[in-house]
Amino acid sequence: MPINHESVFKSFRDWLIQESGLSWDQSLKDWTFGIKDCFRKLAETFGYKAVLTSKDGKEYLVDIVWKRDNPDRYLSLAMETELSERKSAILEDFEKLVDIKAFLKVGLFRLSSSAGTKTIVDEMKKILNKQFITFSETYLVIFLSFDNSSGKILIVAYDLDVKGITHHAVSEDSYKFPKS
Repeated sequence: MPINHESVFKSFRDWLIQESGLSWDQSLKDWTFGIKDCFRKLAETFGYKAVLTSKDGKEYLVDIVWKRDNPDRYLSLAMETELSERKSAILEDFEKLVDIKAFLKVGLFRLSSSAGTKTIVDEMKKILNKQFITFSETYLVIFLSFDNSSGKILIVAYDLDVKGITHHAVSEDSYKFPKS
């Protein structure tokens, strides 16, 4: 299965809806463990080895990387998660993705409301526009938020290139999840 932002996002979304068993009110620790475990399993599905810094004890800049054992030693995917809902922490973790070189970079962030998504994406674009050293890399930025009025978890995902250009929203979906 080829790796690209759409196939990775769809696989994550399917896991979240069908397999995760997570509810919005669960602890951030439960969410973080679940998300990292999902991406560890997805790495195997896509034919990669996942390196999780907290499990392997290896120090990478980000939470998870996907790589293959090859002489070129490039990273196919780098992922950072920030579930605290703080804009400053989200942008700090996004900067980690900018600093590491990988073909696909995934940022998965949690917000208290989807209303702040556009503002944060605009800040991310400013960060990307300041980069001098780039290569062919794509950013998949996923936001999770909970809509109290509908009782649904909202999932919004964007595809950004190295210049911060949004090619399209990969998804703007909402799914009925148990809040607790």
